[in-house]
Amino acid sequence: MRLIGLFLNNCIRTGGHRRYIELLEDLAQRGHNVSVIMNEDLPYTPENIIPRRIACAYNKGFLTPVSISFKRAVKRLIEQDPAFFGGADLLHIHGETHLASAVFIKKRYGIPFMYAHRSNTVREVLVAMADRSVSPFRCFFLIIDLLRYRINERTIAAQADSIVFQSPYDMEDFCARNHG
Repeated sequence: MRLIGLFLNNCIRTGGHRRYIELLEDLAQRGHNVSVIMNEDLPYTPENIIPRRIACAYNKGFLTPVSISFKRAVKRLIEQDPAFFGGADLLHIHGETHLASAVFIKKRYGIPFMYAHRSNTVREVLVAMADRSVSPFRCFFLIIDLLRYRINERTIAAQADSIVFQSPYDMEDFCARNHG
């Protein structure tokens, strides 16, 4: 099986990032052809996966969302090497920062993608909003986060060909909000 992963972050910052890379390394070690589009600034040397390093701005917190920067980098890769995605059986992503890129690749090449649901951010925001000690100022930003994460969830539910959850609770919670 030819698998393509996306990891355009410029560092392995979380346990989720580490587990994603380890999963792809393990799949490659088991005999799958695994290519990963990686940020050229990522200080990581793959052992089993085939890296495709590309320039990608990672300006978290600036005006352009990281997911849009990642999608632009993927578009540049396609312009440089339109055959890169040929023959791919599956695109695998962890987290919403690569969602726009995965949807773009799926529409362009028809490659199904698997989404690994790393954290239940909608539930986290709902719990925070239920806290009566939250200031109106903080509540305003929580509402913005809630809207953004709900849009992400709807996109995932509509576009991902499969979704993997960390727990049955996260799966049931997600499915209760995203019917079908």
